Amino acid sequence: MDESFYKRIDTVLENLDNHAHCGGVYHDIEGKDFPRVGKAFCRLCSACVFHSKAGDFCRQAARTAAYQSLIKGDVHCFKCWLGLYGIVIPVAPDGDKIIGAIEIGGLLPKGELQKIQHNMISTLSAIDSGEKLQHFINTFQGIEEMPSVEMEKIGEFLKEAVLSSGLLSATKFSERHALWKQQERLAVGMEALGSVRGERRKIILFCSEELSGLMQSGNEKEFLKKTDEVLSLILLESSQEIGQVKAFLAMVISILSIGFILRGDRWSKVMTVNNLYMEEVAKFDDIKELCFWFERLTLKLFNNTHVDKKEEDVSEKVISYLHRHFSEDIRLVEVAKFAGASTSGVMHKLKKETDQTFSQHLNAIRVKEAKRLLAFTSLPLGEISGRCGFRDQSYFTKVFTKTVNIGPREFRKMLVNGNQ
Repeated sequence: MDESFYKRIDTVLENLDNHAHCGGVYHDIEGKDFPRVGKAFCRLCSACVFHSKAGDFCRQAARTAAYQSLIKGDVHCFKCWLGLYGIVIPVAPDGDKIIGAIEIGGLLPKGELQKIQHNMISTLSAIDSGEKLQHFINTFQGIEEMPSVEMEKIGEFLKEAVLSSGLLSATKFSERHALWKQQERLAVGMEALGSVRGERRKIILFCSEELSGLMQSGNEKEFLKKTDEVLSLILLESSQEIGQVKAFLAMVISILSIGFILRGDRWSKVMTVNNLYMEEVAKFDDIKELCFWFERLTLKLFNNTHVDKKEEDVSEKVISYLHRHFSEDIRLVEVAKFAGASTSGVMHKLKKETDQTFSQHLNAIRVKEAKRLLAFTSLPLGEISGRCGFRDQSYFTKVFTKTVNIGPREFRKMLVNGNQ
C-alpha cells in the first residue's frame, strides 16, 4: 500500500483517540503488516495483538468480523477469544475486496466484568505462563464497563470515520445494509405467512393487485410493507427456487404494467419498459440480489408516480393562481413559490402537460377577460387593458391581435355590428 493509504488509516485512528475516546487498531487481513494501534487502544488488546500466539487469534477474529460487517453493511460487534467485545468495520475502498479491518476492542457492557474475569485469567495462563502473564493481568485491570448505548455510539462513530476517509465505499456499504435489512424483513414475513398454504398463489395475485393500487394511492410505508408481503409469499411458494421466483416476479411486474396502462399511459411505452424489466429479471442468479432489485424497482416506480402527481398539482396551482390574479403584475418567481416549485419546474410542467408556456397561459386568461369586457361594457381600451393586467395599451393590443387575429377595436365593432 502507498503512503497516502496509511495516512488515512492513521487519521481514522487519531479521530478515534480524540473523539471516540476508545482507540482502534488496524489489522492487515493477510497479516503481512504489523498492526497499527491508536494511542487510546485498550491496553490488554494492545498486548494481545503483538503477542506471538494471541496476535493470530486477534487478527483472525477481526478478519471474520470484517467479512460479517461487509455482508450486512454495518459495523459488526463480536466477542473475542478472551470474552471481551470488539467492534469491527472492513477496509475495502472498492466496496468488495477486504484488505484490512479497523477494530475498537476491549469493550464490556455493564455487569460483564465479574462474569468473565476468572475465565480470562485462565485463558491467558494457558496462552503464556511465562513472565509476560503478569503484564497481561496488569493491563486487564484497566478495562472499564460501559452502557450498551455507548457501545452503539462508538460503533456509529467508527463507521462514519472510515466511510468519510474513503477507506470503504459508502455507496456499496449502504446498498449492502439495505439488502441485509430486506432479508431480515423477508425472514420475519416468511415465518408469519408460513401457515398460509393452499391459497398462496391466489393470495400472491391478490397482493400484486393491491400493490398496483398502492402505487397510485398509498403512502410509501404501506407500499413497502406490501412489497415485502408479496416477496415473502413468493419465496414460500417457490421454495426459493430461482426459476420459480423469476416466474412469479414476471407476473407481478406485468400486473403493475397493466395498472399503468389502465391509468392512461401509452400501451406501447409501458410494454417496451415491461419487456426491459423482464430481461433484467432473467439476468439474476442470486435470489437475494433479485429480491433487492425488485424492491428498488417498485420503489422507483412508486416515487416516479408520485412525482408525476406532485407535478400535476403544481400545474393546477399555477393555472388557478393565474385565474385569480391575472389583473395584477404577475411574476413567474412568485407563482412558482406559491405552487411549491422552481421556476424551471413550472415552465417545464406547463409545456409538457398543456403544450403552452407560462406566458401563453397568462395572456390567454387576460385576453378572455378582455373579450368579455369589450362585449359587455363600454369601458375605454386603456381601462380594459389595465383591468386585464397588461402593462400598457399598445402591448394589450399586440397580444389581443395575436391571440384573436383581430384588434380589440375591430373586435368590439364587429360585436356591435353583429347585434344591429
